[in-house]
Parts: sequence; structure tokens; C-alpha cells
Amino acid sequence: MNQNTKSFVKEEWLSEDEYIDKILFDDVKENIEFVSNTLGDSFDLVIREIVLKNVHQEIKLGFAVMEGLSDSVFVNQVILDNLANRFTKLDEKIKKSNMVDYFEKTLIPLSNVRVEDKYGKLLNHLLNGDTIIMIDGFTCFLAISSKGFKERAVEEPKNNVSVKGSKEAFTESFATNVSLLRKRMKNPNLRVKTYIIGKKTNCNIALVYIKGLCDEQLLNEVDKRLNATEIESIVDSSYLKYFLKEKQHSIFPLIYDTERPDSVIGGLYEGRFAIIVDGSPNVLIAPVTFSNFLTSAEDYFSKTFVGTALRIMRVLAVAFALFLPAAYMCIVKFNSELLPINMVYSITGQRTNVPLPADLEIILTCFAFDLLTEAGTRMPRAVGTALSFVGAIVIGQAAVEASLISSMMLIIVSVNGIGTLLIPDYEMSQTVKFVRYFILLAALVYGILGFAIAVFVLLVHLISLRSFGKPYLQPLAPLAKKGLLDSLVVAPLGKLLKRDKDKKGAINEKV
Repeated sequence: MNQNTKSFVKEEWLSEDEYIDKILFDDVKENIEFVSNTLGDSFDLVIREIVLKNVHQEIKLGFAVMEGLSDSVFVNQVILDNLANRFTKLDEKIKKSNMVDYFEKTLIPLSNVRVEDKYGKLLNHLLNGDTIIMIDGFTCFLAISSKGFKERAVEEPKNNVSVKGSKEAFTESFATNVSLLRKRMKNPNLRVKTYIIGKKTNCNIALVYIKGLCDEQLLNEVDKRLNATEIESIVDSSYLKYFLKEKQHSIFPLIYDTERPDSVIGGLYEGRFAIIVDGSPNVLIAPVTFSNFLTSAEDYFSKTFVGTALRIMRVLAVAFALFLPAAYMCIVKFNSELLPINMVYSITGQRTNVPLPADLEIILTCFAFDLLTEAGTRMPRAVGTALSFVGAIVIGQAAVEASLISSMMLIIVSVNGIGTLLIPDYEMSQTVKFVRYFILLAALVYGILGFAIAVFVLLVHLISLRSFGKPYLQPLAPLAKKGLLDSLVVAPLGKLLKRDKDKKGAINEKV
């Protein structure tokens, strides 16, 4: 080893570029020192030299494992004890030209053993709970699967709740999430392609799709975006959303995330792809359309007319959430002649003692409702439930009796808030909530003209959106007849399954 190499090994801190593609040294001591320095002599790093001896030869090994991430019993009794016993009983000398292959296939005959030669791979395996074996005189190592860290059990979905259907949800475990899909889809064409993304976190990511159903051009585009991703760290799948986004900026979500395995399976059979991020309980699905965010897994488990009625109810909920406050203010403030005279007198009478202007009243009331909703979401479940009742009944009623707001305004804002809560997807619900303020402000300033312009701008924006090249408002704009079977209505299951027999899946239907 030359002088430059020695000084490099003694560095206390190493950047990612210095070790990701660096080949191992051929000396075990140098490799141990390099790994130890890179990890900062961490207390949970168990790394040492091991010498195997028999009557024919003596071999020096480097052993490394992360305590707490690996199963210590498995490492000691299955890997190390068996390795020592097998080596001791050998009746011949292992040739150097065949040594790595002999260790992999004979001395460590376990199901998951990989041979790598770069420090980036070594550290990734080590920090994933694998056991590392380095052989003196070779610039490679053996990674043996020995994961044993604690993980959350498979539980019921917390966000994508349904009365019928599966009661299993994804967890933070990468392997568990892949297995939940494999268990439901026993299809040899299911493909799981893995990536390591994030210079700081080295996060494991899996691209999941069904070969033959998912468009090859779409897969190439996804692969291109994943490989071009320059991100320091990935903590959750939401981080990856940002780097996979379209060039066109939009407040609307263009990638759907879910914690339900059955929803992912349904998306895969429609020709979509899924992305699993290690450490995240939410799996990403794309391409998506606007109607996907109004879909619940329970729609397909009910009778057709029930599922259709629920779907239409959610569409109306989106309309109420977006347009109701703005439409109400347009009529009351600018065009009250459109209302029956008795209703005009009722609304006017309620506002007699209200000190706030109608514009400020509706904005403050909507904002107060959003505050209560957000507080109920973030607080502990028991406290949040109590807060929602207190906020909706006690505080609202007290505000009306104190003449701070009118009864009609409270009704409008309550119906509007319930509309946002009926949207199944949380991210879309939040998006609709904030777009509502844009439409409301336009209506307050310019009346019906401003309301119409705001709605027109919103529709143009939605029509122009693409999710991985697919129209966001499909099957309505552009019109796709087959897609109408699963948009505003839920067609009988037989017709839906017949539609999904299309070679490239429903999402890739030509328009």
C-alpha cells in the first residue's frame, strides 16, 4: 500500500463520492480501518479480524455487523459457528483462485449470499443488517442476509379505511411491503426492480410493475427519472414525489400514494407502476387521473348502483368544497335578486347584528374551520375527537349566539368543510381546501365574472396536466369510452375485468 492510500484511510470523515464506487483494498486490516473511519467508530459497529485455521492452511477474515440491525443469534450460531466448523473439517487446501467461490458455495451455503467489491455496496448491506465477510488478499466481500431489527406488525389501514375489503396495510419494512404484493399477486410477470437513491441515506427503492401490461416507454421514463434523481436523503415516499414530478408545476397531486396493498394490485392490473420506498408505509402509484383520488377500494366490493352513488357523492363533495362559499358570496353580495325574497329577508335579518363585513366573515369562518380540522388531525386521537365536537358545536353555536357570524354562514362553511372530509385522499383534500380560497377571493372581488374566470382557469389547468404523459382528466378530457366505465360510475365487475384484459392495461387506452 502506497503513502497516498495510507493517508486516505486515516481520514476521519469521507464524502459519498470517496467511497460509493471505491473498490475494496486487498488487505483486511485496511478494509476494517476504512469501514470504521467511515462510520465514525460507531458504538454499534462490530468489526474485527477472524483467523480460520486447519491442518492445511490459515486464512484471515474481516467480520463486520451492525448490532441492533442484525440477528445476533443467527450471526453467531448459523454463520460464524458453521463457517468455523466447516473450515476446520476440510481435508484439503483451498486454492486461492477458487477461494471466494468456495466460501460462497461451500463454507457458507445459505440462501442469500452476495459477492460485491465496492465500499458503497458494503456500507449499504451493513446498514441494512447484513453480515459482511472480507477475505484477506481479495478486493471483494460476501454479504450474508442476517436482518433482525424490530419492525411494526402488519395492521389495519389508518387513512385509506374501508368497511369491506382487506384489513392489511403496508408497514415501514421494505421486504414486508414487497411480500404483501407477492402474496396477493402470484404472477410470474410481476417485476420488482430495485434502486439505491439518496447520497446520505442510501435508501432502497423498488419499481414494481407487470411485464406486458405496463407500457415500456412509461417504464423507460420512470427509470430515467429515478436514475437522474440527485437527492441527499430520502426519509419518506413523499420526498421521492418531488423529484419524480412533471416539469409543469401544479398544486394538484400527480402521483397517488396509498397504504393498501389491494389498491396497488388494482393499479398494477390497470397498467400502472408502483414505487416502494424503504422506511415508508405509503406506496406510490402512477400514472393517475383526477378520478383516482375520488376512488375508494370499497366501491368495487359493493353493488354497482351503490358504488356509483358513492362515487357521485364524492364528486358533489368536491364541487361543494371548491365552489360553495364562492357561489354563495356571489349571489348574496352581487346578485341577491336570484334568491327567493323570503330567503333574502332571512339572510339579511341574520346579518343585522353581525359586526363583520360578509367578505371578512366568510374568510375568517373558513379559516377557523380549517384550524379546527388541522388541530383534530394532529392531536392525539381521543383529544382530537373531543376537539372536533367542541369546535363544531360549542364554539360555532357560541359564535352565532354572540352575533359574531350568521347562522347561514355557519351552515355554508360546515357543508363546505364536510365536502373536503368526504374526499378519500388526504393530499387531494388539502389541495381542494386551498384552491377554494383562490376561487373565493376571485368571487369576492369580481362577483360572478371573477367566479367564472377562476373556474375556467382551474379547468384549463386541470386539462393541461399530465401524469407521466397521461392526461389528468382522462377519460373525460380527452374522451375515452372504456375509461368511462370506472370514472363517475362504477360498471359491473364483469365489464371492468373485461376492460382490463387489454394487453397494455386500461391506463394506456389510446385516445
